[in-house]
Amino acid sequence: DAAKVLQKTDEIFAQFELMQKKQRLLLNSHKDQKRPKPILSLIKYTIHEALAATDIALESSLPEKEYMIPIVEEQISTLVECLTSNAIGAMPDGGTLHVTSQEISLNDEQGIPLPVGHYLRISLEDNGVGISPDNLAKIFDPYFSCKEMGALKGMGLGLSICQTIAINHGGMLSVESQPGE
Repeated sequence: DAAKVLQKTDEIFAQFELMQKKQRLLLNSHKDQKRPKPILSLIKYTIHEALAATDIALESSLPEKEYMIPIVEEQISTLVECLTSNAIGAMPDGGTLHVTSQEISLNDEQGIPLPVGHYLRISLEDNGVGISPDNLAKIFDPYFSCKEMGALKGMGLGLSICQTIAINHGGMLSVESQPGE
């Protein structure tokens, strides 16, 4: 059927475009100049756009106070979009995405692999299906995916690219999950 072939071709093309965008982000990350940007506004906008056509509710307790943080806007937007997309995928029957932020100070005794200093922690929490402990240990590995592989499914690059973006911005990603939570 020609309609199915055309739809499959569109899906493959969309996946190819997404893969190219992710590769460009990684290859050019060292060239991009970070500029102070209002990070919470960018996060709010990106999440609202990603959730617009879904049955996912948003509960945000991000403060009105804005933080001007040196970032590469396209990279942070991609990171937030990817994390939001993963949350959407984890809640196929709908649910709620909770977004919070917290100012934190790290010292040597906390065991977090970042330099001592002040940070802004952004948390996204969904009430989706959860991730098994075996898979949790691998989610930042390139080409690992809990999703079905293929067009518009998992390529296994999203979270590894997100981790690279976070590291390039002086931060990191961490995940806590239990199956069914």
